[in-house]
Formats: sequence, C-alpha cells, structure tokens
Amino acid sequence: MRSKMYSLFLPNDKEKKTSKGVKRSFVSKYIRLNEYANCLFDEETTNDKFRNIRIIKRQLHTTEIYKIALSPYDVKRYLVDN
Repeated sequence: MRSKMYSLFLPNDKEKKTSKGVKRSFVSKYIRLNEYANCLFDEETTNDKFRNIRIIKRQLHTTEIYKIALSPYDVKRYLVDN
C-alpha cells in the first residue's frame, strides 16, 4: 500500500485508520477494515469524492474534490528481482 496508509486494531476494541491526503472524518466514517484488505490483497483502488469550503480571491466557494483514498501501489519503493 502507499506510505502512511494503514489500519490497526488496538486494545479495548478501538481501531486506528489513516490515509494520507484524505479527511480524517471521511476515513473514520466511511472507510472500513475490509476495504484496506481488498486494497492490499486484491489490488483494488478506491476513489472518493469530498466537498470542501475554500476561499478563492476572497470569495467563499464550495468545491468537490475527487481523490484516490486507498491504493495498493507504493510509488516510493521498488522491489528488484535479485
């Protein structure tokens, strides 16, 4: 998986989920552990849509952003055959 993208089970039935570049509230509400497993083992990429309020030239705008939430491909490391 990409760097800084993981899910852990902690004591007392707690769970820690992270996905860099994706809002924490979205990750905690909508991304489940089985989606992390599907991403890792079945190599499935998850795309999600977010809504943000941004200031552009002193004007408030509501924007929709499409991002890759989970991806099995790590672009920072490569495995060499030998």
